[in-house]
Amino acid sequence: MDIYEAASQGRIDAIKFAVEQGCDVDGPNEDGKTPLWFAVQSGQPEACRFLMSLGAGRGPQNPSLLEVAVGGGYADIVALLWPHCNAEREHRSLKTAISLGFHEIADFLIETGAFEYQDSEVSGTESLIEDGSPERESTVFQQWERFLFVRRGQKLPLHRVFFDYALLLATKAGRNAGLRLVEFLLGESMPDVNCKIMINGQFETPLTAAAEKGNLEILATLIDHPNIDLTICGKYNWPAFLHLLASPLSISTERGRVIARRLAYKAVYNRLFIDSREIRLQGAFQNVLRFGDDGLVKQVIDLVRGAAGTLILPLLIRANEVDGLTWVLNCDGVSSKKPPPAFWVLLCQYFKRYQDQDALGLFTSVTEFLVEKKIWNQAILKCLHACNFSFIQQFFYPLSEAPPKEVTEETLVGFPAASTNHCIIQEWAGQGFARVA
Repeated sequence: MDIYEAASQGRIDAIKFAVEQGCDVDGPNEDGKTPLWFAVQSGQPEACRFLMSLGAGRGPQNPSLLEVAVGGGYADIVALLWPHCNAEREHRSLKTAISLGFHEIADFLIETGAFEYQDSEVSGTESLIEDGSPERESTVFQQWERFLFVRRGQKLPLHRVFFDYALLLATKAGRNAGLRLVEFLLGESMPDVNCKIMINGQFETPLTAAAEKGNLEILATLIDHPNIDLTICGKYNWPAFLHLLASPLSISTERGRVIARRLAYKAVYNRLFIDSREIRLQGAFQNVLRFGDDGLVKQVIDLVRGAAGTLILPLLIRANEVDGLTWVLNCDGVSSKKPPPAFWVLLCQYFKRYQDQDALGLFTSVTEFLVEKKIWNQAILKCLHACNFSFIQQFFYPLSEAPPKEVTEETLVGFPAASTNHCIIQEWAGQGFARVA
């Protein structure tokens, strides 16, 4: 039995024998883990005490031994290790203790006085990095809410960053479940309402997190806070306005649109969108085309501008933004695959509902341009001149049942989006557009 297995099993006699045979009491194995790490990880307090009496644990440990003990819920080992820890580097241990529900350990750590605001130099933008999954966030929030409410009325000697983290968790809780904790924390002036915390490699803020989750009640509370900065950006360097638009359930409601307008008023334009992957912007654009009014469409255009490339074409058409459209169409990025088919379908649905002649004229000009560039087929222009938006939608995207395998003039008759224009039906069938769709 080697010293690592002996430590893991708490075998003091085996540890003694290994040391007598020349084993380094603090030597790492091939994975960089020491005998003391194995004793801590397995919850063996007597083995920990014995190894430390032989000098173990004096060098740097990776990961933190204290955090390993906290993660296992070993309160006696936490108390044993604490006098030998560098308190300034152990802020994550307290976060872990609260998040996992080991509140007795959390109380012990707080009582040491090492986590007080005036004594700690922990930066709010660099600390409490969380690598949990979205499912775990809900459990973690519940533990923080319970910890804080049980100690309501007590003065907790904590650095503000811990309250910042609690506020962020509350804003991320689904279905506004964190509203009570948000109101409590802000009412006691515990956190910084504009704090930034690193989560899975991205900075998040309470405002942008609530917008991303579509928590309208929490958003309304934050917006009304006297110190809130509505221009602050979080994940992907997006403002809360854009995060809210990407939440379909929120933007589909009138209240969601009202809040979006309030956020848009303060959004910073000419913002560089870091890591603005198309799939994220697609969601926001699709929602604003489906649920937003003309005002929201124009505000999105003003905010994003050229950062979206050709994805923004349908928004520019709907808002009749000729200059922006000309710039995008003359760039090198124009292709038949961008924007996605669903965007053009939503634009066609808009024209079916509203007689917007200015925007329709611009759509026709764009179609002529794309036909000339051989990106779109001439048939789509004929459908547009005939205002046959049903067939145009088929060209882009099948909205209902799949078209028949054999496309002929006869099989198209009676199809849900069939036209009464004989020439269009004949050309559509002849070129097989339904099969392509």
